[in-house]
Amino acid sequence: MQRIPKLFFFTFFCLLTLTSVSQSVKAEKPLKKLFQADSLFEIGNYTAAFEVYQGILHQEQFYSPQMLLRMAYVKEGLGDYTSSLYFLNLYYTHNPNQKVLEKMSEVANEHRLEGYQFNDREFFSSMYYKHYPELTAGLLLLFTLGALLLVYQKRKNRPTLPLAIVYAILMVFTFGGLHWGLSNHRGIIHHEALLMEAPSAGAKQLELIQKGHRVDILGKKDIWYRIRWKDQTAYVRENNLLVIK
Repeated sequence: MQRIPKLFFFTFFCLLTLTSVSQSVKAEKPLKKLFQADSLFEIGNYTAAFEVYQGILHQEQFYSPQMLLRMAYVKEGLGDYTSSLYFLNLYYTHNPNQKVLEKMSEVANEHRLEGYQFNDREFFSSMYYKHYPELTAGLLLLFTLGALLLVYQKRKNRPTLPLAIVYAILMVFTFGGLHWGLSNHRGIIHHEALLMEAPSAGAKQLELIQKGHRVDILGKKDIWYRIRWKDQTAYVRENNLLVIK
């Protein structure tokens, strides 16, 4: 029985090492581009820097906190408060920060935008995103140890049903919570858009909504996002929504 935990910890350590190495290799290319963009930004070539930053974000699926703040700064300077809010929201989702929160609230109040009433739930959701990798690794270790305990109890001919029930319930709630957290997205209206009653261009029109408002995303069907707006459900085309995730 002693060999099982040793084998598990060895395998777990190897997986963590391989994951770390793989992530380092993947990050090498975008880091070079990031250095290039930072150099452009520091000499005042903001437009060129933003283009490189945007390529890193959308093509490499990579970003740094400083990069997002700089992208928000560039867009604010160009008068594009919607995109600026998007980058600030993306930053805050993974790096809760009071100054960034105050900045978003200031811009939202200036342009009379809905959906920026921040609360403790928003903060804890951001902390969840920030520590999601560590949380997932810890839970994997915990549940693996629980499985080993069940095997040990069974080999010792001890009752396993109560432990198995508790273990199963914990798994359902924990992984259900993880899934809910990852799917709990928000979005910012990118352009002036019509909200529809159903996911169809021929559906009843509910309201013409201005750009910049932030909404909760409830789901997606084809090219339509199902959102919550002013305590009602509505649909908006995907090209009119910047998804924060």
